[in-house]
Amino acid sequence: MPAPLKPHLYPVVLHDVNAIPIDSTNPFPIVIVVVPGATITSPADTAVPAGTTVPLPTPPAGTTRMTIEVTDGDEDTSKIRVRELGGTAGAGRLLRLYGSTMFGGPDGAIAPLEVENTDGPDAAVSISFEGP
Repeated sequence: MPAPLKPHLYPVVLHDVNAIPIDSTNPFPIVIVVVPGATITSPADTAVPAGTTVPLPTPPAGTTRMTIEVTDGDEDTSKIRVRELGGTAGAGRLLRLYGSTMFGGPDGAIAPLEVENTDGPDAAVSISFEGP
C-alpha cells in the first residue's frame, strides 16, 4: 500500500481562469458581480420616540431583501425590536445602536415591518430595500 499523500508538502500555485499562474505580473483577479437593473432604495430614517411602536416604510414592489439598522439612540440603553407590522408587542428581533438585521434573500420573506423602542431615549431606524 502506498504512503498517504501529504499535500501540505507540495507547493501550491493558484491559476486564473485561463490557467495562467497568479503572481505580481498577473495579480489575483477581483470579480464584481453586477445584477443588471438591481437597485437599492433608502428612504429617510424613521424616528422612533421612546416607548412607542412605529411602522417602517412599506417595501416597494419587487423588493427581494431589506436591511434595517438602528442609526440613532443611546449606546448603552437603546433597544429596538423589529417585527412584522401588527406583530405582538415584545416580539421580534432585538437590536441595539448600530445593530442591523436583514430580511429576504433567496429563501427569505418580505413583509411590512414595525419597530418598537423598548428601552432608552428617542431613537431612529434606517431601512434599505434591494430589488429590481
